[in-house]
Amino acid sequence: MEINRFHIYTSSSKKQSGTNEDYNITLRRPIILENPHHYFKCIIKQATIPYTFQQVNDNFNSFSYIMTRGATTYPQKTFTISNGNYTVNTLITEVINKWVANIATYLAYAPTFSFTYDRNNMFITFSFTADGTDTSFTIKPIADNISTMMGVVVDTSFNNVGAILTTGVSTQPVDVSPITSIYIRSDTLKQNYLSSENLVSSDDTSDILCQVPLLGQPTSWIQYLNDLTIENRIVNEIIGDVNLYLSDNRSYKLNLRGIPWSCMITFIEIAPPQESFIGDIRRDIRHGVSSVGDVVEQDTKYKDYKKGALEADKIQATINGINGNPPAQKEMTMELLRK
Repeated sequence: MEINRFHIYTSSSKKQSGTNEDYNITLRRPIILENPHHYFKCIIKQATIPYTFQQVNDNFNSFSYIMTRGATTYPQKTFTISNGNYTVNTLITEVINKWVANIATYLAYAPTFSFTYDRNNMFITFSFTADGTDTSFTIKPIADNISTMMGVVVDTSFNNVGAILTTGVSTQPVDVSPITSIYIRSDTLKQNYLSSENLVSSDDTSDILCQVPLLGQPTSWIQYLNDLTIENRIVNEIIGDVNLYLSDNRSYKLNLRGIPWSCMITFIEIAPPQESFIGDIRRDIRHGVSSVGDVVEQDTKYKDYKKGALEADKIQATINGINGNPPAQKEMTMELLRK
């Protein structure tokens, strides 16, 4: 049963601490449960987020490879490309330019790369112009590596042996927009341990309040409305300090590059169906919120309460009987006194 409903409208521009994408506010009037056996539901009703983040960013901008030239195999090298949003062709051009520049830092060799994109199957073919020296390139798809955007998820090689050239082909379709969703999260609005996620890490305890699908284009505004009424039960009894932070589906960070975002949060106080509060605490133990000692203490209090309530009923029944209540009520009095 709903007891109370509270709305908070907040913007990162009014943060009291933190960053634009990971900020904290303190409520002037904390929200407190009227009854400790109630609980809060938290709902992100709506959000407005600028599409100013970049698909290639500080968390996801590296490219790794190994090169063999003649009889020498050079150690694995890594270079980064410029942050931004790319099409397939602009990404290919950027990778080629940065790759050639990286090789020039340790070897007097400037390969002529030739990467072609097949629009029908969405794969890239990797090749280069062979010269008189046997040469091999192996793309290494490691964590936070943009080679996965080019469809390379396993080691992919292309080489020449004399005049014989062997090309390499990406192993899955190209995806230059790997960020597909934004997640609004909180470090302070605690969900129980049964809430989980499998995004950045496998089977991790979730602090996600909602998922915002990306339907717009860069430089636009993302308008999120919680049409499905996605809600989260939280274990907080007092809501005073509120943290909100943004992430994408690849990492726990997002960079809006200084443009503020805002959202509306609704907290609903819920009274569960009538039952022994011992059951509530036992559930809390199962969810990792309370200890066994809490149950023993509360169980003793509950028994004392029941005993006291029964004695009070007996005393009241005796008083009613003495005052000469009707026979039907006297019978009820006797029944209570027999207990």
